[in-house]
Amino acid sequence: MIKRWSHVGIPLLIGFGVGICLSLMLAVALYASRFNRLMTATTPTSPAFTVTLVQETETIAPVTETAKPPTSVEELLAQAEAEIFEGEPERVKDLLFPVIENWASSTNKAYGFKLLGDAEVAKGHPQLAVPYYEKVYFYDPTPDNLFTIALTEDMGGDRCSAFKHYKELDAWEDASGTFDRDFVKSRIEDIGCSLVTKTP
Repeated sequence: MIKRWSHVGIPLLIGFGVGICLSLMLAVALYASRFNRLMTATTPTSPAFTVTLVQETETIAPVTETAKPPTSVEELLAQAEAEIFEGEPERVKDLLFPVIENWASSTNKAYGFKLLGDAEVAKGHPQLAVPYYEKVYFYDPTPDNLFTIALTEDMGGDRCSAFKHYKELDAWEDASGTFDRDFVKSRIEDIGCSLVTKTP
């Protein structure tokens, strides 16, 4: 009796296992088929989808390409100062030079020309900075601005002009300047000696 039931039970278990395997395979095949149809429907292969994508790109592109330019003098000056601080002094001239002469305020002009001069010094061109610093001195004739001219000329190798401006500073009686008077005196002595030795 036990032998007969065991003999019948093994084929029954095998059949049951095969049925489960077939059911699982059918379920996986159905899932894969449904997933494939879903992916095909969402893939951008149709011409209508491509045209829509191009049209969206064309309408979005101008918005990202146009940055809002600075509108006020204060914004321009702040941006120019930031460009120097961030190590991009070559951008300062493009920002300020085309518009600076049209500004009404002498204070703004003086500061704008100072930034143009600072940008040239930052680029390693002290000779090109001198005319900008002379404009600063024109709009704001302080001893400190004259000292900036003399020092920049000195850095750029124009010792004769630097000597002349150092002499002016040495004779300046107004004590409002914060420039280093001892430095000015020492440069007058040093440059004066070199000018004398170079004279035939």
